Amino acid sequence: MSDDFDLLAELGLDAKPYELKERPEYQVLVLEAGFITSIDTLKAEVIEKIKASPKPTVIRFMSDDYKREEVAVKLREVAAEVGAVVHKVRVIPGKQLPQTLAQFAAADLRNAIELVDVCTSEQIPPDFLDIFKDATVTSMAGQTNLETKVVHQEVGNSNHVTTSTGFASMIKIEGASVEGAAIVTMSEETLLKIMSTVLGAPQTTANEAVTNGVAELVNLVCGRAKGTLNELGYDVKLASLPVTKESPEFSQALAKMQNGQAAKITFQTPEGEFALELRFAPRKTAAA
Repeated sequence: MSDDFDLLAELGLDAKPYELKERPEYQVLVLEAGFITSIDTLKAEVIEKIKASPKPTVIRFMSDDYKREEVAVKLREVAAEVGAVVHKVRVIPGKQLPQTLAQFAAADLRNAIELVDVCTSEQIPPDFLDIFKDATVTSMAGQTNLETKVVHQEVGNSNHVTTSTGFASMIKIEGASVEGAAIVTMSEETLLKIMSTVLGAPQTTANEAVTNGVAELVNLVCGRAKGTLNELGYDVKLASLPVTKESPEFSQALAKMQNGQAAKITFQTPEGEFALELRFAPRKTAAA
């Protein structure tokens, strides 16, 4: 009996048309096309699985079938029932995201979160932070092969979150309901040590080749984060090339973000600490 069961599992014959993927700050429920035909028997099971976790849930439907009206109706049923029962569903991203957001009268996922009262306009969504943390750790591993971990985090009003000193590089982030920037900052000592690893030779002077390392890191982090954010329905783009804090564009961007939202995440590597700051312009009311 066990051998037969294992064989069926290996062939995928017992597979269900959904998968619940855990993330540190949230979870993703991936629905395949076959879920629609089994919705009446699987709906209760799926809701129970979502209930078992205190994390907010993102639901994604992985099929172009959303274009069929009968499928769209079923998806709206899932959204309504899961949302009503669980009270913590972010939205229903996936290829049908534009239609779903229209039902919320929302420009993008950030608006939708506020409209369903999962997150207020004075908060940075937890998955924003999680996505940028993951992007930073992954980028550092790929670029330097150094183990990188979070050691401290500040979240709050931009005027109350500590600003790092040292070499800094910024990229602006824009979207339908997001205007902000990501900034990587590190001391000269840490920069020289990290770039010695990257360049394969000891670096003793913060020349252009060395300082470009900060710009390259923020570029990698933002590129990775943007891909994940857009997959989850945050309609964002990178609105500038990396600029240093000596650039007028740097100070102009930060001036627009006074009294906005901010987060500072400090990372530890064997070569020293560095910080990633996320800064956002003051929030306006969600788009109608």
